[in-house]
Amino acid sequence: MGDETIVVDDHSSDATVDIARKHGATVYTQPLNGNFAEARNKAMAQAKSKYILFIDADEVVSDAMRKYITQIPETTHTRAFAFKRIDFFWNTMMRFGEVSNVYVTRLVTKDHGTFVRPVHEVWQGSKIKKIDFPLYHYPHPTIASFLNSINTYSSLNAEYMLAQGKKVGTLELVALPLSKFIYTYFLKLGFLDGVAGFIYSFMMSFHSFLTRAKVYTGK
Repeated sequence: MGDETIVVDDHSSDATVDIARKHGATVYTQPLNGNFAEARNKAMAQAKSKYILFIDADEVVSDAMRKYITQIPETTHTRAFAFKRIDFFWNTMMRFGEVSNVYVTRLVTKDHGTFVRPVHEVWQGSKIKKIDFPLYHYPHPTIASFLNSINTYSSLNAEYMLAQGKKVGTLELVALPLSKFIYTYFLKLGFLDGVAGFIYSFMMSFHSFLTRAKVYTGK
């Protein structure tokens, strides 16, 4: 079975579809509807290959990661691989804080598991092997896009929490975002990433606040 490229497009308004097809990709247009796990699972169902590598639009495979994948033996018993993701923000490689030790499952074997949770989806099924070769992540090119992302994801998180019957009290609403900032900026040394580290810690704490505020108000 040869290599194949599948692009799942959420009704983009730019030239994404044309560019993808120009480079030989098969494009499936489907609305995410706030469910990223479902989108991944549907893409996996379309794939014909044994191994499936998922890459988001704001991610780049490093040379080391690419080399590792191409050297995985066919006889391996590992069915899912999580790679260390390295975030870049304001042209700064984020070495500390909240994103200093994040692994994301991106290479999986078809029919050995599935993605669950509508947002911040995780792999459920075969055992996951962590790999230190990096996957580069460029999620927030501007403050405006960062704020837009926070608003979107906090709404999705709030909807998920409400569906699970989660309640948020006043103490959690106030204390959790503050404690998260203290933890990521000071205890996890986010301050060593300079101004970018402060902004990142603040924004992610604000994300926690917005999520719980939306749960608190029920919307």
